[in-house]
Formats: sequence, C-alpha cells, structure tokens
Amino acid sequence: MTPAHPRHRRVWLLAGSAEAGRAAAVRMLAAIPAHRQLWVGNAAPAGATRIEAARAGTVLGGEFDALVFDAWCGFDPDALGATAGTVRGGGHLLLLAPPLADWPTFADPDAERVLVAPWTMADLAGRFLRRAARLTAADPAMT
Repeated sequence: MTPAHPRHRRVWLLAGSAEAGRAAAVRMLAAIPAHRQLWVGNAAPAGATRIEAARAGTVLGGEFDALVFDAWCGFDPDALGATAGTVRGGGHLLLLAPPLADWPTFADPDAERVLVAPWTMADLAGRFLRRAARLTAADPAMT
C-alpha cells in the first residue's frame, strides 16, 4: 500500500465478513511495521498495539501510521473519533464493518453501552448504523 500524501490520511472501508476484513487489513498493512499500527478490537497481529474501544482515550497524543478499527467488535463513534486522531499524516485508517446492507440490523456489541432502562437490545432500531451505512455508501470517495 502506498503512503497517502504526507498531509492526508486515507480511509478504507472493508465491508464484508469479519474474517475477510481482518485478513485484508493484515495484507494491506504488511509494509507498515507492526509497532506503528493501532488495532481497536479483539484481534491484532503480533507486535501491533491493540486496545478495546473503551480504552480509546489511552492512546490520545500517540501517533500511528495505521489504525484498524474493527466495528465487528462494536462501533463506538467516540472511540473511532479519538483513535482517528492518532493517525499521522500520510497514514491509513481501515474500518472493518459488516456489509453495508446488513450493518443497520447487525447486533452491535457496543449497543448495550448506550441502553438505558427500561429499553432492551430488541428496542434498538439501528437508526445510527442505518444512517452511517447510507452516508458511507453515498460518499463518492468510497467507491
């Protein structure tokens, strides 16, 4: 993968199965040393920094050449925003997600974090994920 312009960051959406997205991310980042990669989620290659989304604040002020945000482990937009700020100019942000058509109905593991009584997971309508998928699919840069 070639570096982005030194002042720009590239965003890649890898929508599909979790396994295929993770494997593609490893292949795409093969030229970037593992210690320069931040993975948010449950899995990361050896040598890469891995954190759970709930710990996103712990990397503020850090810099990485690549960020892999695994939405299969839960899509916390605050954590995405915080960790996206760690990607240095010329770096890459890879967002791993379910297929866009399926994402709004995906049982997001992060959804429980925002539930308040008396609501249950069944009450969540997936509005945020539906909007995120729609806007992402409509963005001409995401072809």
